[in-house]
Amino acid sequence: MNDWIDALGDRAGSLAAPARRFAERRMLPLPQGTAAIEAIADAVDRLAHDPAASDEEDHALVQEAGALLGLVLVEHFGGRHAQRDDDHRVLLGPYGSFDPFAAIDAALDAVEPSEKLRERIRRAEAEGQGTGPIAQVLRAFEAALIDRGLPYGIVDRFDLEVSLDGGIEIDLRRVAEATDDLDDAAVRAAADRIVGLLPGAGGGALTAWSEARDRVLPRLVGRPLLERLGARAADLYLRAIGHDVRVALQLRYEGRSRYARRDEVTRWRDEGGLPYARALERLAQLSTSARFACVEGDEGRWIVGRTGDGLDSARLLLPTLHPVLARELPEPIYAAAPHRDTLLASSDPKLLRRRAQDAFARAPHPISDALFLVGPSSLDPA
Repeated sequence: MNDWIDALGDRAGSLAAPARRFAERRMLPLPQGTAAIEAIADAVDRLAHDPAASDEEDHALVQEAGALLGLVLVEHFGGRHAQRDDDHRVLLGPYGSFDPFAAIDAALDAVEPSEKLRERIRRAEAEGQGTGPIAQVLRAFEAALIDRGLPYGIVDRFDLEVSLDGGIEIDLRRVAEATDDLDDAAVRAAADRIVGLLPGAGGGALTAWSEARDRVLPRLVGRPLLERLGARAADLYLRAIGHDVRVALQLRYEGRSRYARRDEVTRWRDEGGLPYARALERLAQLSTSARFACVEGDEGRWIVGRTGDGLDSARLLLPTLHPVLARELPEPIYAAAPHRDTLLASSDPKLLRRRAQDAFARAPHPISDALFLVGPSSLDPA
């Protein structure tokens, strides 16, 4: 029999299973709405005041009660679960965002667990109603886009990081920090200043190579992004590397980035620049402290690159990748870039394909689940 979590469908994401475990562990019917909040508050209060409680019990309650709380909020306010690597949020209403796991964790550590939980739920309600600090900034940002008549809309978001159609990414944390506790007018003015930096806000002039050369970086893109952009994808500089994966060039500024257009790259070449080579050079410079972890599991061994700088997938392009991977993996070595922030590698293509497909399916910025063969001097589709 279907329940209210089933009715949420894909909006529940990976929260459905741990939310149901909360009820199963306590031999309860799956609670909903106010009854679920009361059950969560009771469980938190009991564990917080149990001197014999273990770290494992704390962790389990954070995962299960957090998932249930998140889904209660999604059902009430509309929205969905969003995940970026190991971070989870529920996106509430058109602008709000909330971390239900952090709410449970904070309540367990509080002197008054129930009061702390109520305080966090009030924050979630403000986000869902569009008046919370995150929702306030996003609402002001979208209003500024509309007022300036710019052809951009928010197509994805995670807290204060937003993606616009046209391949533009903006981090609005600076707006939130600068306007903390200020009124709507101040937030709107700060958001408008950010919007004023977008292409088209100042007449759409092309960026000169003298400015671009120290900002350009490669970015892998796949079919999901290109389909989302539709006809506008034809304006971007794209270079095929195999399967459905292409390399775009991205200009990165503090708190924002955008894809380079074909006409810009043509101009940069006319000005004597080598945009693609320079992008790889800058990527190599920013990869000296890249983090790769070797994972040993029941399935076998694989390597995960998770530096957290938004460049891990692009490191698939570096000729220095092979010697790094070869220190841990026997030949042949396969690699995949399922989304922006993850690079996977293994000598077992079946294991890697499963891992890549799972990461691709859950990614906020999916690229491809395709495999590549990494050699000493080449990168080939596998």
